[in-house]
Amino acid sequence: EQAINDDKKIVIALVAPAVRVSLGEAFDIFGDVSKKIVTALKRLGFDYVFDATLGADLTAVEEAQEILYRKENNISLPMFTSCCPSFVKYIKTYHKDLIKNLSSCKSPIAMHSAILKYYFKNIKDISKDNIVIVSITPCTSKKYEASIYNDTTYSITASELNIWLRERGINLKNIKNSKFDTIIKNDLGNSSILFGSSKGVTASIIRCLWYNLKGENIPKRIINYKPLKSFDKIKEIKITINKITFNMCCCYTISAFNELLKNDYYKKYDFIEVMACVNGCVGGGGTILCNNSKILKVNKTRANLIRKIDKICPIKCAYQNKEIKYLYSNLLEYPNNLKAKEMLHTNHLEKVKSKL
Repeated sequence: EQAINDDKKIVIALVAPAVRVSLGEAFDIFGDVSKKIVTALKRLGFDYVFDATLGADLTAVEEAQEILYRKENNISLPMFTSCCPSFVKYIKTYHKDLIKNLSSCKSPIAMHSAILKYYFKNIKDISKDNIVIVSITPCTSKKYEASIYNDTTYSITASELNIWLRERGINLKNIKNSKFDTIIKNDLGNSSILFGSSKGVTASIIRCLWYNLKGENIPKRIINYKPLKSFDKIKEIKITINKITFNMCCCYTISAFNELLKNDYYKKYDFIEVMACVNGCVGGGGTILCNNSKILKVNKTRANLIRKIDKICPIKCAYQNKEIKYLYSNLLEYPNNLKAKEMLHTNHLEKVKSKL
């Protein structure tokens, strides 16, 4: 609020995918309220409101290229996703020998923040000190993450946003829809809304791998997950693209991941997606609260809403995103190159040493 009241500051909101299917519950709205969130944040005083699924699309492009490189060169497999800051911190704290397995990609929020910091500084000619980026997420660990990657200034949870809106007398039921701000005109939107629930990162990366290796969009219904034995929190998928077979696994909760560590079972995979919260980000520690007895049902409903939004999205692969094409053509050149690594990747081992 101090930044919003400072005329020198440009205050930017980044809304995570899972928030759009949970914030409405606090106002008895059950569905996608993303466009109402834009209006509400503008009423609070934010200058710009961006959809963090652009950061998710960047992550899908970069991680797909990274896993392909690791697979072809047999380097530090399986590769673990790095989207969930709780999981990343868990690996750095308790399994330092597995840090090398973490994807070098920053999280979608951290990637998007880096792009926006560059854009407003170099294209909009705004002093770096006057650019304030606020992530709106269902995740309490994003506050910790913001202290590591300096491009995100503040992080507030969906629950905190609910309180803030109520303090200002803003009811989502009574406001109109508004469109997200974009770097360039992007009528089709972003493809990686699936990042908001478990299995979504994997699906987005498979779509990119298919596009990379075949030069075409992936056919419908080709991504089929199978539960691992009796563990409903762990799903497996094997997919062959141009004679390259990827063994992948998705799991949520740290306890489920620890099951994979038993007897080195995790080593059978090339890629493992891990989310610390039940059903992924939709069950985050900072999301809208509900009765304990209803948590599992509510989380599944949110995850199903995420999947429904994905089904009606005009684009299914990050490479089809106009903003992604613009960013690589005008700034990043191509995935995993030096410029992309500088802005969108990190060295997890260095981060651990710096904290020590």
